[in-house]
Amino acid sequence: MARSELSDWWDELSATFHDGRYRCALVLDVDETLLNPLERWRDAVARDFHLELTVDEIEAAGGLDPMLRYRSDYVDFVALANRLRGDLAFNSDLPAVEGALDGVRALERLSKVKVAFYLTTRPDVVRLETSENLRAVGFPDRPVITRPVHVSRDQTAEWKADVLVEFVTMVRPTLVIVVDDNPNLAAHIPAMKINLLRPLLLLGPLSNAVVDREAFEELHGVPTASWPDVPRIVETMLDEEFDRMFGEDDRRD
Repeated sequence: MARSELSDWWDELSATFHDGRYRCALVLDVDETLLNPLERWRDAVARDFHLELTVDEIEAAGGLDPMLRYRSDYVDFVALANRLRGDLAFNSDLPAVEGALDGVRALERLSKVKVAFYLTTRPDVVRLETSENLRAVGFPDRPVITRPVHVSRDQTAEWKADVLVEFVTMVRPTLVIVVDDNPNLAAHIPAMKINLLRPLLLLGPLSNAVVDREAFEELHGVPTASWPDVPRIVETMLDEEFDRMFGEDDRRD
């Protein structure tokens, strides 16, 4: 994504979070957080590798990558995965994760809370399809920030953290809450920004089997099992943070 596009978005979001209506910015991941592509991944592996896996098995293993990493044909799986991540049809018309749509709507009903943008490791080439899919399912129409071509998949957490820090620096919302299923994201948020950035780990399919809850909580993260729990947790976080920052009377305004 071009730097000029990010700068334009930061300018627009600055106006949104500086006029008094909103103080908390929500930043949402896409795959396995809002949209569910696992059935398509299951079908692709069955077609190309003749592996009959269930979605439950993929979830229990923490994703296809750890399931297939030690196979002799793993390099072929990596090639398939890289191709599918940039495939327009494969990344279009996906269903919502169970409970995600109701959860996001409940979040935006909270006082002074607004979804700022979506932050996904999907490559830039599928940004338009991702935006259209989210809008068609019913998620708020917000900017989608996708992974630039020069950022590799193994740099995902570092790249997302850099975008978040830039957002906090340029837009300066009172509080940012991140909903993501990557347990490594919190570790890359600089300590100087931790009071503004609150990573909320949604235990989605790819993190269920691998997350170290205690370690994540030490990084100011809040692990949770499913979307129905998220609005309640966010509301509690907001009450605590706004009381600490402004006092109870100002929080109620």
